[in-house]
Amino acid sequence: MRKIELFEEELELYKKVEEFNVNSSFLKRQNSLSSLKELTEILLNRNAISENRIKYFIDKNYQTGKTKKSRLEVFKSKGLNEDEIFQHPHFRKYLLFFINGANILEVIEEKATDIFKNRIYHDDAIQELFVFIKNMKYIPTNNAERNEFAEEIFKLTVDLNCELQECFNLRGKIINAR
Repeated sequence: MRKIELFEEELELYKKVEEFNVNSSFLKRQNSLSSLKELTEILLNRNAISENRIKYFIDKNYQTGKTKKSRLEVFKSKGLNEDEIFQHPHFRKYLLFFINGANILEVIEEKATDIFKNRIYHDDAIQELFVFIKNMKYIPTNNAERNEFAEEIFKLTVDLNCELQECFNLRGKIINAR
């Protein structure tokens, strides 16, 4: 579930997407952004991206920021069409999430997967996962890093089909943990 298995052509495009660097030459950046668009379209056409990962991008109810728009609507509000969105440098992080899942330690993912398999009630699972994360001291002390970590945990719980409100609850607990 975690990573999408990429075929040879997709893997080549993925490598080009990973190479994107704002300090690269114009031609190299454009090549990487073209690969970003092409890989996104291929994965969408073969239905390789999980529904929950897509919801994170297109559904405003999954928005954790201050805006009331979905992440897709934020791009569109800047006048971008689908082709332009899929080639935008800021879209890169969403494609990487679509392919790789949340950017967290494997031990946290394994523990979360195990907890959610063995719990009927998501609020109990969320509490157990929070206690694990806190007791193992995985929560960063720096506020910016803590917010980023909380967002990745939110993505993980969305990916694990946790009830949306519980995903938000865990995110809030992490942000406010001391």
